[in-house]
Amino acid sequence: MLLKNWLEIGFNEQVAKGFVETQASQRTGLLYEDYNQHTPVLGRVKLTDFAKEFAAFYTNR
Repeated sequence: MLLKNWLEIGFNEQVAKGFVETQASQRTGLLYEDYNQHTPVLGRVKLTDFAKEFAAFYTNR
């Protein structure tokens, strides 16, 4: 039903199918199961700190 609705309003079929598949994997827990088995190691750098360093590097070029 969801796929049909998205196609009717003009979504690209491949994108719509991807959204439906992702939502189904969230509902069944499959998406989170895989994430929990491959949990990324997150760093301590905050986006605001990175943005300042990034801007400084590229404005001086």
